[in-house]
Amino acid sequence: MKKILIVLVLVSCFVIAPVCSAQEGWRASAPKGYFGIFGGYSFPQDLETENLPDAGLDGSWVAGAKLGGFFARPLMLEIEYYHIGEMDLDRKIFADSVSTDSVFLNVILRYPETSFHPFIGAGAGWAWSHLKNVNSVSGAISADDNNWAVQALAGVDIELSDKASLVFQYRYFYTEPTFITDNDSKVRSHLLTVGINFFF
Repeated sequence: MKKILIVLVLVSCFVIAPVCSAQEGWRASAPKGYFGIFGGYSFPQDLETENLPDAGLDGSWVAGAKLGGFFARPLMLEIEYYHIGEMDLDRKIFADSVSTDSVFLNVILRYPETSFHPFIGAGAGWAWSHLKNVNSVSGAISADDNNWAVQALAGVDIELSDKASLVFQYRYFYTEPTFITDNDSKVRSHLLTVGINFFF
C-alpha cells in the first residue's frame, strides 16, 4: 500500500504536470498566484509501532501556510507547510504525545472555472515527527525522526473577491517515522481545515 501511494503521488507531480503545461495557450490563461493561511483540527488514527501494541491518539489543532498558483489550467501547483499539534497518547506508559511538522509539494485539479471551485489533489513531501516523553530505562526522553510523507486532499475554494477566496479542505496525512531503533511507526490523520487565499 505504501509503495502504491508513493507511485501515485510521483506520477501526479512529474508526469501529469509536464503534459498539461504543454497545452496550447496555457500561459495566456494562467491567473495570478496566491498565498494562503489555514487552521483546523486533526482526527488521528491509532499510532502503530512494530513490536508494540497500537496506541490511540487524541485530536489536536492544525495550522499552516501555502504558496502556489496555476501552471496549466485547471491544474495548480503549491508548496505547503503545516504543523499538527500534540496528539496525546491514551497509553501514557509508552509516551505522552506525538506532533509533526510537514512540507509538501501538491498538485491540485480545480474545476469548474466559476466562483465556486471544488478540487482534489495529492502531495509528496517530508515530515518531522516528535514523540514527547518516551518512557525509557534512563527516564523520560523525547524521540524525533524525519521521513517522507504523502497526502491526499479535497475541498472547495469559494471566491470572496478578485483578491481573496475562502477554502474548506480535507487532507489525509501519512508518514512512517522511526522513533525506536528498527521499529517503524505509522502516523496517520484526517485533517479538516478552513483558510483564506490571497491573490497577487
